[in-house]
Amino acid sequence: MKADKKQDRIMTGLIGNIDVYLLNGQTVMRARPKHSKRPLSDDRKRHLSSFQAQKKFAHEAIIPLIRRIWNKIPQTGGMNGYNLFIKTNSRAFNDSDRIVFPEFVSVSEGILCPATDFGTTRSGAQLQFSWGTPEFHHLCYDSDQLNIAFLVNKSSLQLINTRVERKTGKAAINFPEVINTPVDGYAFWSSSDDRLFSPSIYWHCE
Repeated sequence: MKADKKQDRIMTGLIGNIDVYLLNGQTVMRARPKHSKRPLSDDRKRHLSSFQAQKKFAHEAIIPLIRRIWNKIPQTGGMNGYNLFIKTNSRAFNDSDRIVFPEFVSVSEGILCPATDFGTTRSGAQLQFSWGTPEFHHLCYDSDQLNIAFLVNKSSLQLINTRVERKTGKAAINFPEVINTPVDGYAFWSSSDDRLFSPSIYWHCE
């Protein structure tokens, strides 16, 4: 306990489980909350495990995605790009510690036109991509660059900036790790100055 400098009669500090402090010139006493020792329910355990997985997923995306893209999205209510990324992608986990619905993952958001007629095929260790180009769209530029994100183990992303321009209509990426397994991933466009982005689209290749 300690005496307040202005009012020697007023004491602040902790008495047992009671906090004593000054608030707007008034002495306030408040009991500290008790921590429950009840075991967590299975639903609560799943939720906490899922949330930790979502935080890990977002943490790994901070530099390649959140700082690059999501922090540039106008926010309201004090939410930052990190929190928006978690909120947007939480439904993809469905209270699991792995992504259950990869089609619900949003890797990028923005105002550039997304890829149209996007397709993937496999040839050995090479994944081949093709896409169309809208004839009329004021936010679709030939110089837009293709970005590919591979979903690894249903829990993390491996981002590749291909340096392939939209006008080429196709790209091929060697990725030896996916020779014998189905591959999930996402594609989005970035402007040549890396200031504008498109929403991501989900793709799957057997």
